[in-house]
Amino acid sequence: MNWLMERNLQTCLSVLVLLPAFGTSGLCQSAGSRDAHDCERAADRLRAHSLREKTWGAHWAMVCQLTGLAGDIEAELAQAQPESLAKSTWNSESFWMAHSMLDALIQLRRPVPTAQLESIAEAFPIEGTILMLQYPAENRRLMEGVHARPGGAEWVAVSNALTRMRTPGFAATLLAEIPISQSVLVSDNGDAPGRGMAGSLASGGPTLRVPPDFPPVGIYRLTAQHSADDQLVSDGPLPIYSHRTALDPGGEQTLNYPPEGYCSRCLEIEYLAELANTSRMEVDRVVDWQTALRWTNLLQFNAELSRALRDQESALKRLWGSLVSAGVLDNSELPMVLHIYVSIQDRRTDRSVSLPKCPPVEFQLR
Repeated sequence: MNWLMERNLQTCLSVLVLLPAFGTSGLCQSAGSRDAHDCERAADRLRAHSLREKTWGAHWAMVCQLTGLAGDIEAELAQAQPESLAKSTWNSESFWMAHSMLDALIQLRRPVPTAQLESIAEAFPIEGTILMLQYPAENRRLMEGVHARPGGAEWVAVSNALTRMRTPGFAATLLAEIPISQSVLVSDNGDAPGRGMAGSLASGGPTLRVPPDFPPVGIYRLTAQHSADDQLVSDGPLPIYSHRTALDPGGEQTLNYPPEGYCSRCLEIEYLAELANTSRMEVDRVVDWQTALRWTNLLQFNAELSRALRDQESALKRLWGSLVSAGVLDNSELPMVLHIYVSIQDRRTDRSVSLPKCPPVEFQLR
């Protein structure tokens, strides 16, 4: 074995030690090739005009763990404009250059300046979220922005982190955005209503082909379905993992992602419970109040519904008190206007008397 191959092998072995959580398939496959003969060339290749050369530069910065080149990679990404790169044709040179640079930044684990990370996250939300979560305290504002756009594993990941950090203002955000309901079942015998849940389900993946003269490139996804070599990036009621697939050059590969579902309302209830130091069941009961009424007449119906709404308002104020006592809600964030959305299920045998329609009930937390 000549000195060059021996040195590259040692480099790859060091990466295997440093990066076990991401999986190492593809990181060292080019260690003996003439295009990867010197880690010292990574900086020059990053600054080259050719997109292919820039991709190789990012690859070797990652494989050789050249953390000092993280700033150069960020600068190259900024110059290429992440928004434009995100719109580039799938499997184009610019597509693979962008993902190679993002792969390198994630593996190098260096803080990315806020302005650049915000631009990256807008164009590449998965990779941007992973980079945020590597330094959550420094990226709190950016994570709050991701939380404001519900849906997908990125939302779950940052919401987990904001809850774990007991982020100031996050409890008030949850209270303001979570739907608060009063479900009323009117029947002849007053049977209790059932409870339900809603969520989103997504699956599938693209077919990708790394050009034959490019290095291997890692493609990421965020998932709640843990498998070998995945890295936990955000712990919480629904832990989220980073899954890296290393794509070798020259071959076509379809990324078959299993379907995943997230019930955002259920998770918001979990987050409020954790912040208030109370049980999930208690918060669930408060924000999704269930009332069973036995029908006698309209006067009795209105009186019992009014009583149920007063009881729910009182319970919401107790929840507010728990959040204040836990130090996650400040009196300066009040008064807060909340709405209770009333839904009525009519299960009466005799419906000759129509039940009234109930608009949202507005009240203030003080």
